[in-house]
Formats: sequence, C-alpha cells, structure tokens
Amino acid sequence: MKLTKDDALELASCFREVAIQLGNYLEDNWSNLGPSQRQELQNEEFTLLNASSQMRTKAVGILLDEEEVSFAKLQGAARKAKTAMKKIKKVAQVLELAGGVVGLAAAILSRDLGAIVTNAKAVYDAASTLSA
Repeated sequence: MKLTKDDALELASCFREVAIQLGNYLEDNWSNLGPSQRQELQNEEFTLLNASSQMRTKAVGILLDEEEVSFAKLQGAARKAKTAMKKIKKVAQVLELAGGVVGLAAAILSRDLGAIVTNAKAVYDAASTLSA
C-alpha cells in the first residue's frame, strides 16, 4: 500500500489524538488504576506519540519525493550555499544567503512541508546567482 502525503498526515493526526485521549483517560482514572495499568497506558500513549511523529516525518519524505526534491538536492543547495559564502564579499549578499539557509534549516526542523521545497529552491537560486 502506498501512502500519500495527506494520508500520512491524517494518520499522524489520528495517532496523536488517540495518544491525547489515552493521556486524559490516564489522568482522569489515575486513582482507579493499578501501577501496571498506569505503566501500560503510559507506554501506549508514548508509543502513539512516537508513531505520530514518525508519520509526520514520513509525510515530509513523501512530499520530497512528490516534489522531486531529494536529499541530494537539499544537500546540493546547502553545499552551493557553503561555496558561495566563501566567495561573496558584500554584507548584504552574506545576509541574504545566510537568511535563506536559516530558513531552509528551520523548515526542515519544523517539518513545514511547503517551506522545505520553497526554501531549498531559494537557497539554490541565491547561491547560484551569488557565486556566478
């Protein structure tokens, strides 16, 4: 079965919601549960939160595949920026390129799917222009 980006995001949302509900149940019923039941519910809650996070990561991978933006292209943009940074002398150009790289890093870390593609292209384009 092949997941789409939207499928993965929907699953991530569902897993997270169930984890929240488990946490609420655990909190509401703490005094009625034995230690082993508490531990089991906590384990399940954390497992679902991890699954949710992994599904979001999967969605990023799917988007990168769908948008034909591979790790190699992201790495290429970062390397091009590194090379361009060594060559440029004007503060405005350094700030422009640095801002683009920071934006790309932030997009990847926040898993902002659209921003990853947009920032990778912007960094690559800026680095290409500045190092030409």
